[in-house]
Amino acid sequence: KWAKHAEAAALHLEDDVLRATIAMCEGAVYGRGRDHERALAAFELVVELYSRARGPRHASVAMALHNVGGSQIALGRLELALGSLGRALEILEENHPGDHPDIAMTLGTMGGAYLELGELERARESSARALAMFEALMGPEHPYLIEPAFNLAEVEQRQGRHAEALAGCRRAQALMTGAYGPEHLLLVHPQLCIAKASMALGDPSTAATALEHALALPDAEGWPAEQQGKVRFLLAQALTQEPRDPGRARALAEEALEHYRHVQGDEAEKITEIEAWLRRHRGTPARRRRG
Repeated sequence: KWAKHAEAAALHLEDDVLRATIAMCEGAVYGRGRDHERALAAFELVVELYSRARGPRHASVAMALHNVGGSQIALGRLELALGSLGRALEILEENHPGDHPDIAMTLGTMGGAYLELGELERARESSARALAMFEALMGPEHPYLIEPAFNLAEVEQRQGRHAEALAGCRRAQALMTGAYGPEHLLLVHPQLCIAKASMALGDPSTAATALEHALALPDAEGWPAEQQGKVRFLLAQALTQEPRDPGRARALAEEALEHYRHVQGDEAEKITEIEAWLRRHRGTPARRRRG
């Protein structure tokens, strides 16, 4: 409702900077509400208004382009997003010689987009630059280091450097714990990261411990279905490999299967994988959790 009132008010304003400020707020509201199409339209208007009021190479235009890129990423338009972010980076580097937080932020977002596209070396380069710049500007424990640290750990994981990935996962975990506390729901991400790297290194015990911690986080039952499925199936695999509790492993895999069946989108491949795993481990009766 606020965004609609702001949009109507902006139509009657002649000051482009003021209109851009209102549109920026409007885009942020739409983005938080996951209405990414409207957020994108609002941020594109900001680019137009700031370009007209301040010139197309002004730093404010770059930050509006960064927001455009973020909305495009949310909509899955990764190539377009990298175009927007590349323009933003070019303008920012013109306006801010040397290291600057806005440059680091843009590099970090580009690293995430490259990672989603599977362009691992570009993801590594952008994320490493962002991490080094944030660390130089804000110190080694600032929350802004979390995203590029995660992205670098994921690059290492996908390229088969699992020991390096594990170190990156642990750093991201320490950063997130320092920023949000030891029981924050977002800690599921570093715990999953640690578990994947540990499994690849042949250490199911460490993987299981990380995933048990994830399931014990407050409000863990509120995770999205895909996250629920990931944690449970990976824990089932870890418990079977150790082996620690094969009956519980089957129960967890069955729970994971149900969660994946409720994910919006095509999860047929993952469902097939879990069903095949359950057939291979059908000999042990599943022990379901109470409650």
